[in-house]
Amino acid sequence: MQNKNIAFCVRANYLSAPGGDIIQMNAWAEILRKLGNNVSLFPGVVAPGELRNMDAVFIWHLERLHESFQPWCVARNLQKPIFLVPTYWHPGGVISAGRRWKEQLALLVRLLCKCDAAASAMRFRSWSSCRKRLLTQSAYLLVNSESERNLLIAEGALPECVTVIPNIVNLDEIGTIPVEPWSKRHGILCVGHFCPRKNQYELIRALRNSDCRITFLGTARPMHKAYYALCRRAAGTRHCFSGSLSHSGVLHELARARLCISVSHAETPGISNLEAAALGCNLLLPPIEPVMEYFSTEAHYSTPKAKDFQALIRQLTSQPPGPGLSRHIRNHYCEAILTKKLKALTLPEI
Repeated sequence: MQNKNIAFCVRANYLSAPGGDIIQMNAWAEILRKLGNNVSLFPGVVAPGELRNMDAVFIWHLERLHESFQPWCVARNLQKPIFLVPTYWHPGGVISAGRRWKEQLALLVRLLCKCDAAASAMRFRSWSSCRKRLLTQSAYLLVNSESERNLLIAEGALPECVTVIPNIVNLDEIGTIPVEPWSKRHGILCVGHFCPRKNQYELIRALRNSDCRITFLGTARPMHKAYYALCRRAAGTRHCFSGSLSHSGVLHELARARLCISVSHAETPGISNLEAAALGCNLLLPPIEPVMEYFSTEAHYSTPKAKDFQALIRQLTSQPPGPGLSRHIRNHYCEAILTKKLKALTLPEI
């Protein structure tokens, strides 16, 4: 895709609650601009006039329907090609009835409390029907892994409309970060906002009788403040909570840590995991398909419930990672790969 006017529609709180999706969005915007495109950012609610002169509309995410459905409808009504970035992984396969009811209830609360203007676009529609429209009526789905592609096809997406575009690390940015040698590195990091899906509470519980000390980088979004408080109480003074850091700050911490740990119940490959590997950290990750697809045998996999979990942490903080881990990420998840993928995107024929 070259020399086009492109709209990026993202969540309204992208500045106050940055995450891996925003790092991904910024990387895509930078490369698309290098390819001669004009990329404009539209957070939250979108007016028809803002998209009228756009050649293509990129929308994040499939799951945040209370925000993504409104700009999706605007783009659809204007007959604009929609590139949906699902950023999705669900461990149970096809969405369960319980999950549908939970999301429907959350939508009703947003409407009744008038706390989310974008949710009003979904009025009188079910969460499931709105989700199905995004999944089956977008021109393209741009997914992060083959695992995500297979899952969404099983849920009804057309195979010819799903394209895999992997997450990457910014090697230019990483190249400016001073990387400590293994002998001077110390500490264990867990990066990401606090929520039940990311499972920090179980990690803290698993280490309650251990001398392992985790530094948590991140805080809670508004809907997960209670979970964050629960984690703080369970941790006591044993672990460190550094709060939210800038992206550069996170990279500096990764460049001097020995281990980066993730124990999510459900997860995309995670940009922070890619950055940790590129900066010389060992990785202890959950055995989830998209994660294993990216890191293969170069990383270690376990869960807090495993009997050898504490022993594995000690092992990974005492010995450096093999050179193949950083080399694998730098060779396969870099800007050159992303540039090739984005350049190959084409607008659908009308």
